[in-house]
Amino acid sequence: MSEAMKSLVAYHSRTGNTRIVAQEIARSLGADLEEITVKGKRGGPLGYLKCGYESSRRIPAPINAPSKDPSAYDILIVGGPIWSFTLSSPVRAYLSKCKAKKVAFFCTFGGMGSVKAFSEMSLLCGNAAATMAVKENEIRDGSYKEKIKWFVKSVS
Repeated sequence: MSEAMKSLVAYHSRTGNTRIVAQEIARSLGADLEEITVKGKRGGPLGYLKCGYESSRRIPAPINAPSKDPSAYDILIVGGPIWSFTLSSPVRAYLSKCKAKKVAFFCTFGGMGSVKAFSEMSLLCGNAAATMAVKENEIRDGSYKEKIKWFVKSVS
């Protein structure tokens, strides 16, 4: 990536898996990092059910205002978990308000749903320069880092 290219990695992570991937992408690119946070509590079994309900119904979660303006960056990289086989509600809320020059997307998941999520992300914020899907087991065994190398080359 050229030195003049400013990048922002924005992510939501309920369990920490997406955070791990987002931090590695930001480190590799020298990018700024923005966590997409929700208003209220989302922990425990009830939080899990609420997250799944919102995502399956395509309801944007109430999120806190971001501290960084995505339009001030050359590229915005947005990531989040897959919930109920689709885009997570906090990421949906962020993308619905987002203005960016160029975007790329990544997601983390245990089962499936990345293709559908990437399609929804593109509808909300524009076609992605690159996408990357990372399974939970790839995070556990460290193999996700190879995917990040490819992804970083694709967006730079």
